[in-house]
Amino acid sequence: MPLSSILDSPSVDDVPQLIEALKVDDHHIRHAAATALAKLGPQAKEAVPALIDALGNYDEGSGITTVKWNNQVVPFKANDE
Repeated sequence: MPLSSILDSPSVDDVPQLIEALKVDDHHIRHAAATALAKLGPQAKEAVPALIDALGNYDEGSGITTVKWNNQVVPFKANDE
């Protein structure tokens, strides 16, 4: 299934492809993949390590900069200076 279809209506079967999408260079795709995984909630728990890696690979202007935790958006910055 094309990634664009998965991003709009993800299912638990799409989690492996969404995990791979978190690793691409295009930050728009990474953001869309993280959003699609969020739609799945606990059904996507196998993606947690990849989401943590995506946070750790923060690059100014192109990384994931917030985390939703307990229905609250929490700012995240990998390298606090």
